[in-house]
Formats: sequence, C-alpha cells, structure tokens
Amino acid sequence: MIGATAIIALEAEMVSGALMRTAASLGLSPVFLGVIVLALVGTSADLFAASWFAYRDKIGLAFNICVGSAIQMALVVAPLLVLLSAAMGRPMNLVFHNPLYLFAIASTAFVVNAVARDGETTWFEGLLLVGVYVLFGLSFFFTGPA
Repeated sequence: MIGATAIIALEAEMVSGALMRTAASLGLSPVFLGVIVLALVGTSADLFAASWFAYRDKIGLAFNICVGSAIQMALVVAPLLVLLSAAMGRPMNLVFHNPLYLFAIASTAFVVNAVARDGETTWFEGLLLVGVYVLFGLSFFFTGPA
C-alpha cells in the first residue's frame, strides 16, 4: 500500500508539472485546468460508476458515490495535505484569495443540499447540477490566475 501511494504521488507530481506547462502553452489559467479538467479526469471512475448506477435506476447509490467522494476530499484529503505540508516545511493554507473560490464551495454545498433535501430526483435537478458545473467552468475560465 505504501509503494502504491508513493507511485501515485510521483504520478501526481508529473501531472501537476504537465498541467503547468499545458496552461502556459494554451494561455489558460492553471486554476481552470485544475478545477475543471483535472477534477473530471481525477474523478472519472466515480463519474462512470455513478452514471452506471443511475442508468440502473439506483439513484441513491449514484448520489452517495458523488457526495461521498466530495466529502472525502473536503474532510480528509485537504486537511491532511495542510498538515503534511507543514511537516515538510512548505506550509499550505486554505485561505482563498479570490472570492470566486469560496463562492464556488459554498454555493455547491447549497445546491447539493437543495437537490438532496426532498429525497427525489428529476431530470431537471440533474440539468441544474450540470448547469452549475458549466457556470463554474466558465467563471474559472474567464478568471485569471490567482
């Protein structure tokens, strides 16, 4: 398990380097590529599994996969990275210098709560969630580097 974690860390470092070079060559913000493109690639297994279960009419399971993945990142991975970065001598914090970042997090939580509250799903709610993602993609695209 430790070996696999080390390999994944090495691959993540290679991806982040490629991401920075790609952003520079395409004239895009690294934030846009990280928040939109890398997030889609990094969670593609979750997205395919959720789509498969939604197609099989197991919406509760599909929703739990998506929300559980986000909760795992917010409650485990992000704080762990902050602690590890401090231990490595390169402290990272969770201070958002652009109000868009904080707005994206807060409004995403609000929209997911609004959709999940009634315990039912409709095609319109799915369209709403995709629309929110597209709007955030556009806002991160037109926002310059942090």
